[in-house]
Amino acid sequence: MGNKIIVYTTRHGASESVALRISRETNYTIVSEKEFNGSSDDAEVLFVAPIYMGAVFGLDSLVKKLNKSNKVKLTIVTIGLYDPNRESNVENIRNHVESSLADSTIVLLNLFSIRGKLDMKKLSFTQKMLIKALYNKAKKADVKNRTENEQDIIKAVEENDALYFPQLDEIIQSI
Repeated sequence: MGNKIIVYTTRHGASESVALRISRETNYTIVSEKEFNGSSDDAEVLFVAPIYMGAVFGLDSLVKKLNKSNKVKLTIVTIGLYDPNRESNVENIRNHVESSLADSTIVLLNLFSIRGKLDMKKLSFTQKMLIKALYNKAKKADVKNRTENEQDIIKAVEENDALYFPQLDEIIQSI
């Protein structure tokens, strides 16, 4: 496998779409995390993954595969429902990433986060029930007392815009 690789994992397709776009505009090869067996020494890996249950989905599995190589440089692009510019969200993601990389030789070059789109049709029954419960709780809360994350859930459910990743051009230019 080449020295510049995009590895992606996806639950509902958004991460794969982002990975494919980055691959088209760069000289990185692309592979799903399931098919990825590891990299050569000194590789640059761009990992594109959703935030799921507060964690970077598939990161621990990727780290195990990358730990077989030396001097791997890792950039991570996450996609989630909550505002990626909110400091508390950035801190939670960064803490998870740092914890996952703590005992590895992997060098984290960069961490980017993109707000994704909620497509209720692609969710499992359990996921739909969870989102509906979060949405109903947020809607019942007094508008003045809603948390920022509650506002994000309402926005995700009520807005049906196409995927829009304004930060993607900046990410592509930085790699």
